[in-house]
Amino acid sequence: MVSLIWFDAVAITLLVKHIVRLEEPRAKSSMLLHIGMLYLELGEEQEASRLFLKGLTIVDTMELEYAPQFLTILQVIQRQETPMGADYWIQNFTDRVVDHPKFKRMITGLELQREGNNKRERHVRYLTILELLETE
Repeated sequence: MVSLIWFDAVAITLLVKHIVRLEEPRAKSSMLLHIGMLYLELGEEQEASRLFLKGLTIVDTMELEYAPQFLTILQVIQRQETPMGADYWIQNFTDRVVDHPKFKRMITGLELQREGNNKRERHVRYLTILELLETE
């Protein structure tokens, strides 16, 4: 039985070869984002992030239709890239609220998740300090 991982790897290889044939920027960007999602399914988040950035950079200033995958893409970029790089793309998508109102909900959800992560990090740091104080 052939594994799904093998099919994803073959699909990625074929899609990468196809990208050079694409001339329209949106099509090329979409293909890069799709390949990034395949890498994400394979658990290769860093490579996925690299392709997400490459794909988004192509359409950086173009109007975009909302896609639910953008939230996942921004979450991966937040985890894999520098805070400055992640903030750039969050701001870019915040500015796109005029393109489609769903961008606002996506950014709000991302900010709430970010706040939750910050609270968890503070809680973990607090517990670590308490543990250190107890061992002394």
